[in-house]
Amino acid sequence: MGWLGYFIGKSKNLHELNITRFEQLNGNVVVPFFNGVSRNRSITKLALDDVDLLNGSIFTALDPFFEYNKKLVTLSISHCDWGDEGSRLLALALSSCKNSSLTKLFLVSNNFEGVDIITALSMHRQLQEIDFEENLLRKKWVYSNGNVTATLGYSIADS
Repeated sequence: MGWLGYFIGKSKNLHELNITRFEQLNGNVVVPFFNGVSRNRSITKLALDDVDLLNGSIFTALDPFFEYNKKLVTLSISHCDWGDEGSRLLALALSSCKNSSLTKLFLVSNNFEGVDIITALSMHRQLQEIDFEENLLRKKWVYSNGNVTATLGYSIADS
């Protein structure tokens, strides 16, 4: 899989990368793949659905992608159970992201609390669409960047 990640990383014409049901592979296979992907600078949409993110360590491998890809518009991660540590690692990756083109962030059904991610969003005032449905947010968070106001969760006690 590392070779496929390498070619994805080298591509100058790949605009959308959708990865679905990338599971039951160990870290020795998955991490080299994402290390290769992290070198890509042309992807405008990255979508991960039902992917084993190895408790978020994939976000560490993708850190250079978030930092150097200036064309990423949409990040969508759904049905990936990464937990609190993964939430922290994604927040670190988003914090290193100096990407002013990121306008859409969809983190749906991922089983995380998200406090770190919500804090990291304060650096991304250009976000226009945000969806945090079906996660473990313990209270209702409201994110506002002047252009958009989004409700990022609900109280578990209310459900």
